Amino acid sequence: VNCLLKDESGNLWIGTERGGVDYYNTSQNQIEHYEHHSDEPNSLSVSTINSIYEDDRYLWIGTAGGGLNRYNKSTGNYRHFRYDPNSEDAISSDFVTVIERDAQKRLWVGTWGAGLNILNEATGTFERHQARPGMVNQFVSSLAIDKRSNLWIGTLGGISRYNTREDTYEVIFSDQTATRINNVGCLLFDEANSLWVGSRYGLYHLESSDGFMDDIQVTHFVHNDKDPNSISGNYVISIHQDQQGTIWVGTYGQGINKMIRQKQSVVFESFGTSDGLSNTVIYGIEEDAEGNLWLSTDYGLSRVNTETRVVRNYFKADGF
Repeated sequence: VNCLLKDESGNLWIGTERGGVDYYNTSQNQIEHYEHHSDEPNSLSVSTINSIYEDDRYLWIGTAGGGLNRYNKSTGNYRHFRYDPNSEDAISSDFVTVIERDAQKRLWVGTWGAGLNILNEATGTFERHQARPGMVNQFVSSLAIDKRSNLWIGTLGGISRYNTREDTYEVIFSDQTATRINNVGCLLFDEANSLWVGSRYGLYHLESSDGFMDDIQVTHFVHNDKDPNSISGNYVISIHQDQQGTIWVGTYGQGINKMIRQKQSVVFESFGTSDGLSNTVIYGIEEDAEGNLWLSTDYGLSRVNTETRVVRNYFKADGF
């Protein structure tokens, strides 16, 4: 299960590695499947799903090899946006990693290896942002929007920021900056407008007194074998802030961590297979109305009751 999205009704859209998209109605306990069918043009372009974004009318689905898919929730019609080497107005790549809408309501589409795209929804054409000054890398993993409506871009090479008012990019972190941050997999702005960064080399917390203009303080959390209260693993691939304000951190192979802030320190409480999880690769974290966490993993879906620590796992046998 590659990605997870909770919609406004509290139901889950689940993007899978080879099985398309599952829609799980949590209240009625019903599952619908959406897949690529070679004999049906009105279906997903491919069944390997990297990202899902929802708005009032559409479900936007980023695929690995099939471009961007737009699914009309009321009519059931699909539109496929594919890379075309003969068109500069087409999406820059068929490998879509992340989809986000900015404060101006523009739809941004990140790709693996071909930078960013802005979709003009009226014309169906794309404005490509590739290798611009200040863009640290073309391999985009994640997007986040700050309180000033600027777009932060997590990439293989580090972090860039796009100033929406001035239409300019700036490298914030890379392997060339004073504080080196690269191999970024996920970004999250929390309620305090501080930025959490998941990377292959640990978790970073960025705080600023001036809205990240000049002043940025960086705290780096890494696993320490000698410290049971340290983060369980360094390869961080998902971050979520729950309704209580607690930060949860998903890793590649070391389960999920609950961050507990103490007066002088931060400790991490980890959950793994010994705690009932079906798998320790945590691609996505969502939360339902009851405060349960839903985790998309390399082996099914897990629901964690954060109060009782009771875990329920869902597999193909359950209809997924």
